[in-house]
Amino acid sequence: MKLKGFDWIVSAHFSIFAYSILKSSSKIDHQKFNSQKSIIKNQNPPYLHPMNFPVVFYDGDCGFCNRSVQFILDHERNPEIHFCALQSEKAKAFFETNRFPQPDLSTLYFWNGKQLYQRSTGALRITGYLKAPYSWLKVFLVVPRFIRDGVYNWVAKRRHRFAAGQCALPTPEQRKRFI
Repeated sequence: MKLKGFDWIVSAHFSIFAYSILKSSSKIDHQKFNSQKSIIKNQNPPYLHPMNFPVVFYDGDCGFCNRSVQFILDHERNPEIHFCALQSEKAKAFFETNRFPQPDLSTLYFWNGKQLYQRSTGALRITGYLKAPYSWLKVFLVVPRFIRDGVYNWVAKRRHRFAAGQCALPTPEQRKRFI
């Protein structure tokens, strides 16, 4: 298809915008981490606490978070994601030994085996492990992080209102993936 006039300009601006978004999401040194960053990367591999598989770190006392874990279990393509409550000793050891900042209970963290993502970036990275149409949500990574995290923070503040403190009992096979 040949682009003409205004269409060409719009296409060029979108390409530049998409490139700048991808370029700005480069890896971040964990020592320069602040609460606004979505990627937390330890620059001292190999990792002291070896987890070379995807792990979702979540608030184990939050009904909304537990429902989110159940949603992932019900809709993932392959049973490869593991789960760890932020309140657990394993989570504390993981964050401490890898010199990541102390986790915030209102934040979801996603470890893909190499990098630690948080807030909206973590949630959208998880969607890549889900079946369609949920995996298509990963396209929202092109939305600027301050907008995505604004929505994430709004939901996080109200998460206890959205779902009561209940959780489904995982099957014996699923229980093996809880750390």
